[in-house]
Amino acid sequence: MKKSITLICFTISLFVTSNIFANEQCKPACDKFLECTKDMNKGKSATAADIKKLTDGCMNTCKKKTREVLGCFATSSSSCVSFALCIQKSYQASKTTK
Repeated sequence: MKKSITLICFTISLFVTSNIFANEQCKPACDKFLECTKDMNKGKSATAADIKKLTDGCMNTCKKKTREVLGCFATSSSSCVSFALCIQKSYQASKTTK
């Protein structure tokens, strides 16, 4: 019984640690995504709810596809267009491999 409780505690701590690590890694990429989204939609005001939805969606995607999102951020973060194209290519590539 004690081993089961220890295993459960270890699993929970591993899950929490990996989520914290993913959040720290994904935050700069999602900040860039949000900045690019605002730039591409100039003239349209985003509500706090819109910003939260975009941020949450980006973080969820980044947690699931960390390697792809961070790879695009590393190679294309200087340009919103390049960043968006890289993300789209990664998405298309993942669809064709299923």
